[in-house]
Amino acid sequence: MHYQQYKPARAFFAKTLEYRGAAALQFSLDSVFEGLSEKTAQSMMHMSASHDAPRLLTSFYNKNKYKYKVKPGDDPLYKAGKPDEETYKRVKLYLAHQYTFIGAPQIWAGDEMGMWGADDPDCRKPLWWQDMTFADESSNPLANRKEKFKVGFNEELNRFYKQLIAIRKSNPVLSIGKLEYLKAKEDILVYRRSDSQSIIDIYFNNSNDAKTLEVYKSGKSMLTNNEVANEINLPPLSFEIVKINK
Repeated sequence: MHYQQYKPARAFFAKTLEYRGAAALQFSLDSVFEGLSEKTAQSMMHMSASHDAPRLLTSFYNKNKYKYKVKPGDDPLYKAGKPDEETYKRVKLYLAHQYTFIGAPQIWAGDEMGMWGADDPDCRKPLWWQDMTFADESSNPLANRKEKFKVGFNEELNRFYKQLIAIRKSNPVLSIGKLEYLKAKEDILVYRRSDSQSIIDIYFNNSNDAKTLEVYKSGKSMLTNNEVANEINLPPLSFEIVKINK
């Protein structure tokens, strides 16, 4: 269970209080894997949430230090309800990283359904099965003013998980390939996974502004199937996965 690679990734993609930019993320991840054999690093569970941590969406919605005052009983300002739209975008960036990086991606049951929840026991709520309906949920039962949110299976987010899973399963290089950083500066992160058979470049724009980035090698988008060459235009809080033409 390798939480150590989640912590710096959360700081970067969620832009928490511990955010220090892409270069700091690269340094932290290099430090995390220092001393581990290649096979060990590849087999480590790339954790993000579990039975004793906030759910991924809620962890990203709150910008506090990891596992510090992470439920309403510890902090009345802790946001335990439905996350905002930016949070969903930032979580998708992190998931794209999780499924293209070293280690075995792990899902805490329910995260793929779009569930949110603070630290234990809020992360153990009944799963939002597709064929069930649920009562509205209070954002914070301890607050004087309570917001109500409708809860239920998130079809769009679930499809996104499935898309990333399919990309990883059909491209072994994302599991066993060599890692090479191509750019890590401010809000821009680009790295490459490669082996003797395949090369895949992954581009991240972690900024709220659109960015135009240099394309290191031409190829085809694994998200849209469009050709990618010369420059790549990334909208705010977006990513691209490019399979290189060989």
